This record gives sequence, C-alpha cells and structure tokens, in this order.
Amino acid sequence: MNVHLVGVDFARKYDLTAIVGARRIMGGSVADIKHYEVRLAQAKRNVPFEAQLESVRSLLKRQEVEVARLDAGGLGMPLAEQLVKEHGAKVRAVTFTNDLKQALMTNLKRLLEQGKVRLPNDARLVNSLHAIRLKQTESAHFVFDSPRDEEIGHADLAWALALALSDTNKARPSFKVF
Repeated sequence: MNVHLVGVDFARKYDLTAIVGARRIMGGSVADIKHYEVRLAQAKRNVPFEAQLESVRSLLKRQEVEVARLDAGGLGMPLAEQLVKEHGAKVRAVTFTNDLKQALMTNLKRLLEQGKVRLPNDARLVNSLHAIRLKQTESAHFVFDSPRDEEIGHADLAWALALALSDTNKARPSFKVF
C-alpha cells in the first residue's frame, strides 16, 4: 500500500476510528496532479487507544507518507499530541470547527466533482460520504453533520478522507533540476 496523504478521525465507543490513505497520481509535470487514489479506508469501533496509536505509527514510519492530518478534538487530542511529539512536521493536528468542516467538505466535493478522486469499491466509505448533510441550526447557522449509524458511525470515513485531501487545493511547488 503506497499512500502519500493520510487522514485520521479518532473515536472510541460510539463512533468509528477511521483511517484513510490516498496516493497522489502525477500527470506530465512535477506540479501536475492527475488525481488521488484512495488506497486505504479502515473503520473500526471500540479500538483501544494504544492500538489506534500503533496503527497510525505504522503508517507514519513509511517513507512515502508525506503528511497525516489527525483529528485533535475531544478524544483525539492526546493521541494527536503524542503523534506530533513522535513524528514532528509529518503530522498535523486538526481541531474540527464548523468553518473547518465547511472548508474540508467544500474541497472534497470539488475534487470529487472534478473526477480527481478515485474511490475503492467500499460501501462504508461511499455511504459515509452520502451521509454528510448541510443543516441549518436554530440560530440560522449552517453546519455539516450526519446521523449516527451502526455501519458508518458519524460519517467518520468521510471526515478522514476530507482530512487526508485537505491541502490539495494549494499549489505544489515546482522546481527545475540543473
């Protein structure tokens, strides 16, 4: 499994711990990204925290993994903190806010609509993506949310995918070899 980008949504009892890894498929030039291929989509319930850490550590040890974006809110905070301490700049701790969720889902939707994401034949991942909804709150704010479900948790695979691909709208640096 050759992945460059990893997203992790930590959980323990009610939701799923989701880990998604994507591989960047390049086009003709250094800065030309053809598409992203999802090569890893794992979701498990009731995984002890130490086992969650070990799963992410094993991915971070791989040379081809460039960055892992981890849910650092709530239960994920101590796990993300530990992994940042161990792996430095390779790990980005992310705290979900409504603004961030909007940016993540907007970017993911754009990539999917442009045909830039190749998904595996994974019903839980697809169902997780379809479960995300934009809802208006009583205070007239809009939030992305999903119902909790036995199969897909709280759309955890969708959020892990959105984390993995969250910086893909930024231009990659190009360089010339002399």
